[in-house]
Amino acid sequence: MKIFNMKDLVPEDNKILLSIAEEVQLPLSEEDLEILKGMSAFVLESQIKELDDNGEPYRQAVAIAAPQLGISKRMFVISTVDDAGTLFTMTVVNPKIQNHSKSLIVLPDGEGCMSVIGRRGLVPRYQNIRWSGTLVDLETGETEYKYMSKVDGYLGIIFQHEYDHLDGILFTSKMTEEFPDVPVVEESALPEKEIIKEDE
Repeated sequence: MKIFNMKDLVPEDNKILLSIAEEVQLPLSEEDLEILKGMSAFVLESQIKELDDNGEPYRQAVAIAAPQLGISKRMFVISTVDDAGTLFTMTVVNPKIQNHSKSLIVLPDGEGCMSVIGRRGLVPRYQNIRWSGTLVDLETGETEYKYMSKVDGYLGIIFQHEYDHLDGILFTSKMTEEFPDVPVVEESALPEKEIIKEDE
């Protein structure tokens, strides 16, 4: 598994973050599978640990796209708590948004991003989207092509945020200063972080 730490996050003005990422070759290579495993581990550890392996403070995340780690590939990982309170993980390769609702929603406290330090912003997003692309099982490495799969609500917001990263778009370019007249969606609560002591 590829190991990622906070130092691997590229700054928001990095050209990789501002460029359209490259399609991932399928079948998935062993290298790309190891990168995806590392991305997943990075997100999950950011949710429960205070510090990474280098002693740098984690910023808690629910997802990450490959360009955020300086890798120009169209893939991202989402790990969040679903409506039933269960940790939900989605590993997506080469997604394409096929269509979307006309209705919009917003996170009332705004969106944040591991690549953008110290800022959040209100971003209207589609209430639901339908997408095509490949889902990856990180345990087996098996892939499944999905066509017109639907995501909505909070998960849909995360999906759209990560999808934007693949097109070189940061949430800061979509922020609105006034609170939009659209329904709000609350973020799912993540586990409390544990303090990892040096002698553990």
